[in-house]
Amino acid sequence: MFKLSVPISTKTINKDNREIYLKQIREAGVDRIFLCGVGEPVEEIPERIVENVRFFKDNGYEVGIWLASIGHGFVLIGAADAEEKFSQIETIKGEKMHHANCPMDAEFRTYFAQFVAKLAKTGADIIMLDDDFRMSQREEDVSCACPLHLKRIGEILGEDITREKLFPSVEILNQSAALLQPEMLLFQGKLCKTCGFLPHPPSVRTGHLSQRERQGGAPTPVQQEES
Repeated sequence: MFKLSVPISTKTINKDNREIYLKQIREAGVDRIFLCGVGEPVEEIPERIVENVRFFKDNGYEVGIWLASIGHGFVLIGAADAEEKFSQIETIKGEKMHHANCPMDAEFRTYFAQFVAKLAKTGADIIMLDDDFRMSQREEDVSCACPLHLKRIGEILGEDITREKLFPSVEILNQSAALLQPEMLLFQGKLCKTCGFLPHPPSVRTGHLSQRERQGGAPTPVQQEES
C-alpha cells in the first residue's frame, strides 16, 4: 500500500488558481500534497502558506510541508550574501562546506526547531526535511569534521581526536555508498528529534527525505517519518 504524494510550490498557489490545482490533483488521484518553497526561517509565516494548507485540508487532503534543512553546501543564486550564523559542515581536509549548517550546533538545532514549531501552527499534518545537502551523492566530502564533531567523537572514544586520526575511518565510509545512509539519517534525525525537545513541542509528525544509491548510480528517494 502506498500514497501518491505530489510536491507543489506554495509560491505558485493563490486564491485565483487554487481550484485549478484542486481539479488537477483530483484527476491525478493524488492522496497527499507537499507544499514546497517555504523559504528560509522567518519571523512570521507567510499567510499564503496558512491559506494553502487550510484550502487543501478543507477539501479532504493530507497536507505536508517539504522544508529545506541543512543547506546545499554551496551558494544558491540570490543567496550569495546570506549570513552564515551557525557552524558549517567541514570536510576531513578542513574545507568548509559553505551554506551547510552542522546539526551538531545546538543553536542551529534550536533555531530550526522553532521554525518547525511555527510551521506546525499552519495545521499541516506532516513536515518533511529535505536532503538538500545530498549526503549520499557525495564522495570525498561525506561526514563532518568540524570542531563540534571532533569534540563529540573524542568524548565518545575517550581521547583527543584530530582530522588526521579520523581520516582512515572516513575513507572506509567513502568506499561504500551503502554506509552513507546512516550518516544522513543521523544528521537529519538530530533536527527531527530536536523539534520534540522544545518547551512546547509542535503537535505534528516530522520526518526526513534522503537519497540512496541504487544499481547504476541513480538516486532513489527514501522517506523516513517520526512522530
